[in-house]
Amino acid sequence: KSSYGEVLLGWEEADGIYYMEEEGYRVQVQAAETEISGLRKVELQVLQEEEVLFEIPVAWQEVKGDA
Repeated sequence: KSSYGEVLLGWEEADGIYYMEEEGYRVQVQAAETEISGLRKVELQVLQEEEVLFEIPVAWQEVKGDA
């Protein structure tokens, strides 16, 4: 994930798993397998303590080049 050119979440550094905690909530993101070139997928969960409040699959197409 990046915003205005700043990398917010780098999969290589996080080994495909990332989470952050704030005020009793935890957002957890884990890379999911995909067989389509350039397609990235993750499973995103929001937890309060150890209870999953909701989860959602997220996918996006990576664009390479000067476009």
